[in-house]
Amino acid sequence: MALAQLVREAARLHTLLLNDGAIHVIGMRALGEAVAQSTSLAVLSLNGMGTVGDGGALAIAAALKTSTSLQRVSLSRCWIGDTGAVALAAALRSSLPDSRLETLDLSYNVIEDDGATALVDAALGSVQCSSRYCCEIRASPQPCLRACSSSVRTERGPIAL
Repeated sequence: MALAQLVREAARLHTLLLNDGAIHVIGMRALGEAVAQSTSLAVLSLNGMGTVGDGGALAIAAALKTSTSLQRVSLSRCWIGDTGAVALAAALRSSLPDSRLETLDLSYNVIEDDGATALVDAALGSVQCSSRYCCEIRASPQPCLRACSSSVRTERGPIAL
């Protein structure tokens, strides 16, 4: 809760790196609310925080819906599954085109087909997946992209899945 208060009150806070720490669901909700209110926070990194999970992803998704400053969000190795990924996708859809978000890193999570498809669809348009690891992505007027392994590059920046 003290961290959330710091984010709320630090008018010039640009980058918040909390890698490999531990914040549980109640703290993630408070952090999400503070991030949503921040007008200066551009970079949020919670890499390696296994306690984030789907509950924390829901809190970050709520923040993404209204954030006017976030440009990069890193949630790698946070044990986020399909529930969290779908919530993040919904946040991306509702915040576009006003969002300043360039990078959303969800690499090394436990996201399966439903979550990955929702994320790519929210970021680029319609998705046709031929296997769990490769998707044909079509978004007018962009040409078809082939996304394999675990990252997609868009005009706005990379999306790592």
